Amino acid sequence: MDELKWCELQSCSTRVQQSEISFIINEAKDHGQLLESWEVVQVRRECNLVAHELAQLARRNIHTACWLGQAPTCVLDLVTNECNHLPV
Repeated sequence: MDELKWCELQSCSTRVQQSEISFIINEAKDHGQLLESWEVVQVRRECNLVAHELAQLARRNIHTACWLGQAPTCVLDLVTNECNHLPV
């Protein structure tokens, strides 16, 4: 990771440590250290419909859920569609 990206990551560490989603960010950072390189980029919602629909599902529900081995039914078609575009 280049020095500028590292400094940017460190500068938001203080805010992240007190965030409600700090465990997710810390887990991503831990996994990122296992990779040769990685970067965080903004993607338009139209380019990531699965994430957008999951975010909407989270906003509509008050309970916590975990899906192991399968996607929630609200995104099954989207997952199938997005995965068809991956090179084989």
